Amino acid sequence: MKSLIPLCFCLAGLIPGIVSPLNAAEKWTEIPDPGKIVPAAGEYAILISKKTASLPEWKKIAETLKKRYAGNIIVWNENVLDVEAELKKKAPRYIAVVARPEELDRVVVADLHRMTRRIDPDFYGDAIFGIITARSPEAAKRLVEEQKKPLLLERGLSTTNCDLERFKRHFFVTDWGPDEYIETKNGASSDKTKLPEGEEIVELFAKKFAEINPQYLLSASHATEFNLEMPFSRGLITPAKGKFYCLRNKDMRSFSRIIARPDEIIAYGKKEKLMTIKATHDPKIWIAAGNCLFGDVLRSPDSVAATLLSDYGVRQLVGYTVPTWYGVGWDVHGNFFNGHQDVSVGQAWFFTNQRSLEKLPPELREPEFPLSVGDMRGVDTGTLQEIMIKSKAPITHDNLGRLYDRDVIAFYGDPLFRAAFDQNARNCQPWHYTLEKRGKARRIVITGTQGKERRSEFRFWFPEVCDTDKKIKFFRGTAKNKKHNAESPEFTATKNFLMLSEMLTLAPGERFVIEYYVK
Repeated sequence: MKSLIPLCFCLAGLIPGIVSPLNAAEKWTEIPDPGKIVPAAGEYAILISKKTASLPEWKKIAETLKKRYAGNIIVWNENVLDVEAELKKKAPRYIAVVARPEELDRVVVADLHRMTRRIDPDFYGDAIFGIITARSPEAAKRLVEEQKKPLLLERGLSTTNCDLERFKRHFFVTDWGPDEYIETKNGASSDKTKLPEGEEIVELFAKKFAEINPQYLLSASHATEFNLEMPFSRGLITPAKGKFYCLRNKDMRSFSRIIARPDEIIAYGKKEKLMTIKATHDPKIWIAAGNCLFGDVLRSPDSVAATLLSDYGVRQLVGYTVPTWYGVGWDVHGNFFNGHQDVSVGQAWFFTNQRSLEKLPPELREPEFPLSVGDMRGVDTGTLQEIMIKSKAPITHDNLGRLYDRDVIAFYGDPLFRAAFDQNARNCQPWHYTLEKRGKARRIVITGTQGKERRSEFRFWFPEVCDTDKKIKFFRGTAKNKKHNAESPEFTATKNFLMLSEMLTLAPGERFVIEYYVK
């Protein structure tokens, strides 16, 4: 049993004639829009360096978040780790790190992962943190604009294969063969299409970016902190001073001389008449599920990540800060794409990290390894093997991969920004759930709805702090039958979240109920 909260074997399921508390006389009241989380006072922290806080326009961003979420501003001096004692004292559930690009690199990302696991004694993450950064404070302000409703994701663009049934409009460059693509219009998808001889897939990608104005972007081809290649290295896009330039096949050799040199990229672009991608501020989500280095700002306002957040409307971005080979980053896309209707991108990223921790042997949950700024190798497997030998942990592919991927996936944006798919889209969420309350008791009622049995993982971020002194109860039944039998699944839970250890399977009309208490 992996639970951090004791599991209750409810008498309702063990003694004939006794039914679950679901049938008690008191009425349960549904909580409207449970995905809209309003933090309690002090649950949201804003971290900012002393130098950045001295700049009025940047400090205003921190003050905006403080006012909106009744949060606390915490200032660090030389290193973000300076605030660890204060975080332990205040124990926030959400953290926004307001920082200029020049302050951010893979080491900062790793430090944030590790520090937010140390807020309380267990080895799981204790807060969802997001980094607010951009090329200018004016651009950073857009990342913290208040939402009236979730961003509805109806249009997509990707450099890897993607389920098209979610979108009214979508374009993706396939991973199956060079210069191949599939396009969706009004929910109907084309067959795989081969680009005509002499045309460039990177230029078609740029045209579709402008034409479709995507809201959900997924990528997995070769990349660095300063470029994104098309699959099979058929051209690339690279940023320079707020604009992406499209380098064609013939330009690839020249790129090695101008990478990360904005002035030279601009000069080369004029000389070679390179196509550019038009900047836009329309809101977007970008999950770089399988790109190396994409999520590392590398202390540069001209990095891919900083440019997307500043000039292309990307409100939340997830990406590796090291080369990737094991691929835990794909789980962020999977957790968001296939989760219940209120799973946010921030939660999908958070649960990806927690599931990796859960699956690591206990002796590998604590050891940490160094990450160097600018080292494109990440961390070598020899170092990881030494850690595993010293910890007496089994040296397996999965253990090596999860240890390597721990602490290296960055998340940018306000952790409470919300984006969601159309619930009426085909092949959307596996089930529907409601959250109900009765005094301090809460229950999650998950109902199978999609006309066939569905199987998926279930992870839930508690909108309010869970009372860890009270037992969590599980029941299974149907919407028509008032009697629900007790269940005893394995699960992992903290005051902030719950994860079922096994996949949850529900037939249409079948219900799975989780009952817990809040403080």
